Amino acid sequence: MVAPVHYHTNTPLASGAQASSGGLPGFNSAVSGQVTQADGAATSQFKGANSKHIDGYPRPPRSHTKRNLLIALAVLAVLGLALGLGLGLGLKKKAQDPESQSISSGNFLFDPKKNSMIVGCSPDWSEMSAAQYDRNVGHATSMYDSFFHLSDRLYKEGCRFNTLVDYETSEPGDCFDFLYSQVKDTGAIMSITLMPDVKGYGLDEINAADSTIAATFAARLKRIVDADPNVKIMVRFGHEMNGNWYTYAGYPAEYVAAYRKVADAVRAVARDNVAFIWSPNANMDYPWGNGGSDSRNLQPGSTNTSDPRFQLLDTNGDGIYNNQDDFASPYYPGDEYADWVGLSVYFYNFTDDTQNAIVEPNFVYNAITVGSATDAAKFPNRTNFIEKYSVQKNKPFMISETSAPSLNTSVSGITGLQAKSGMWEQVWNVTLMKDFPTYHGATWFEYQKPEGMPITMRDFRLTADPATRSAFADFLNSISRYVAWAQN
Repeated sequence: MVAPVHYHTNTPLASGAQASSGGLPGFNSAVSGQVTQADGAATSQFKGANSKHIDGYPRPPRSHTKRNLLIALAVLAVLGLALGLGLGLGLKKKAQDPESQSISSGNFLFDPKKNSMIVGCSPDWSEMSAAQYDRNVGHATSMYDSFFHLSDRLYKEGCRFNTLVDYETSEPGDCFDFLYSQVKDTGAIMSITLMPDVKGYGLDEINAADSTIAATFAARLKRIVDADPNVKIMVRFGHEMNGNWYTYAGYPAEYVAAYRKVADAVRAVARDNVAFIWSPNANMDYPWGNGGSDSRNLQPGSTNTSDPRFQLLDTNGDGIYNNQDDFASPYYPGDEYADWVGLSVYFYNFTDDTQNAIVEPNFVYNAITVGSATDAAKFPNRTNFIEKYSVQKNKPFMISETSAPSLNTSVSGITGLQAKSGMWEQVWNVTLMKDFPTYHGATWFEYQKPEGMPITMRDFRLTADPATRSAFADFLNSISRYVAWAQN
């Protein structure tokens, strides 16, 4: 994503469901009615029989009451046993559901179960907490992601972040403490998008022989793991490195070396708790050239063989850098370094980006395979990303960043709900998951920020609008059995 601008907004939150009283509706009143009726019947019968004797003795005035109380207690015991068995069987059935798995079960971080998807969120922490977001969507979200600009500032007391802007507060703890505090209660995956785009902490500085940047980051993660051996962390280092909107983009050799150095440092101290996901931008309009404000990329059509990057970027060896070259392979760090693979996939109105639009059919399928429907027709031999990097290598795949932004200024007649629902139905799609057995869901970019030309405020969020929030919660209920929810 193009670096967003820091905005503070007030997000309306859905009312949480009322807590259950713990009882069964109508159960107590039903039993009370039966006991009262039994006692009443016994009293009436006794009064009618009190004028004569049975076997020569008056009927004891409390005998039926005692007997019926025993009967009522027996009924309660039977019902309680039945209820217990019913609940037990129900829980057992859920636990044995072959298409159900929580983040906490098994070795999900490195070996997620087939037919299980992550529902992740990258929230604007200035608007809501993880607990608030979970209440909004009605589930314990699988993973929470945060964007960290790599620098020593991350380790300072009071460090916080909003969108892609770090800032400081008077609160205790650094950025890592804050993110961990959001996931520790539910056991959600703690996802860190680590961006080497701060001066003095870029690719060259990481790769320097005497650099301690990678080791410092690894040591900070080790402190978290030592304090909580059950924590699950995912690191997305230098995402969208094949784009033109980050300073680290467009340098494949330097990127691969830095990725490996950071991964080696972390694995040396926290191998079992930290997975690395390699995540370029989806192949749409690649190569983007150096039009971005921070980009130093080669221009499309370049034949500058004197540039040391050219041989790596000209993947088909035809002497020209263009859209027939592989958009991802120059940046691949190697099988042993990518525990997961992912893509950033966003839908915009590609005809008029000032207006809302409905997501095109098969948009996500095309994005994770060859790029777009146009690309599929134009380049029939183009590399199928998910097949090459995920299915064939048996590596779990997820869409690591996604949304379909809407604009309040749109007059297209398409609502934000219509724009976003088309996207969530495609990224958390059971058919897609079954077509690609290594497909494991997506993380939603939950922000609002100015973007585009002309600069326009775009709303990427699912939970700000009550109608959209409610519809998304209903959708999650419909696919819940396929989701690996957070669960301590």
